[in-house]
Amino acid sequence: MEDRFARTRRMIGDQGVEQLQNSFVVVIGLGAVGSFAAEALVRAGIGHIRLVDFDTVSPSNLNRQLYALESTIGQKKTEVARTRCLDINRACNVEMMDCFFNDETADDVLGDLVSKDFGGSSLVIDAIDSLWPKIELAWQCYDRGLRLVSSMGAAMRWDSDAVHVSRAKKTRRCGLAKDLRKQLRKRHREEVEAGRCWRQEGVCEHWCVWSDELMSEVKDERMADIDAKGELKHRTMGSLPTLTGMFGLRCAHVGLELLLGQRED
Repeated sequence: MEDRFARTRRMIGDQGVEQLQNSFVVVIGLGAVGSFAAEALVRAGIGHIRLVDFDTVSPSNLNRQLYALESTIGQKKTEVARTRCLDINRACNVEMMDCFFNDETADDVLGDLVSKDFGGSSLVIDAIDSLWPKIELAWQCYDRGLRLVSSMGAAMRWDSDAVHVSRAKKTRRCGLAKDLRKQLRKRHREEVEAGRCWRQEGVCEHWCVWSDELMSEVKDERMADIDAKGELKHRTMGSLPTLTGMFGLRCAHVGLELLLGQRED
């Protein structure tokens, strides 16, 4: 068979391909962002990937998620993702964990990852779309010294030129990133006050994909779902396949750069 990584080798060489094949990546969240990130990583030649999600494919996913097809509605996202990844590269070691990420599942999801201090061949992709699980994941990665690439808010965004990559501390005009930093600082203070401070400077290499596009009042109105009585039912975040896919691909690309030692501040 023709070498499936022939074109990749022309970009990163034999040593780079070998490095990716010996790398271990965990992707948490298999929605619009996570599905694009996972697929790009597998196509790039990542040798070991763990796919984490608790949800099933629904019709509302069809507008933006790679795993959402007419034929997959109702199936677990982890199962669909694993089948697709293996159909891309049978040699890839694809694990699936059908669970919600929180403090109770953190050891199962992250416990066997190799710290960057022991070779730098692993990292975590955060494609979670809820604040508190995202905070818990960042905290757990900080605590374990794991490299983390987080997707910030991709919903309600239109301007593709407003998407950026930076260290978490350098994000701006992104409400989700601001809340994440605020809650991590608060939790850190609580740990210090309790005498349990673990954190050291540089313990976690945390990168973010984020947008500095401001959501207008018009866009904000599109988030509201109104019931038959004209009352607000809940807030649904609109999203496009282009922007969410871009976030996922950028997360994957930053991950590849980190694994290959090509990402600099």
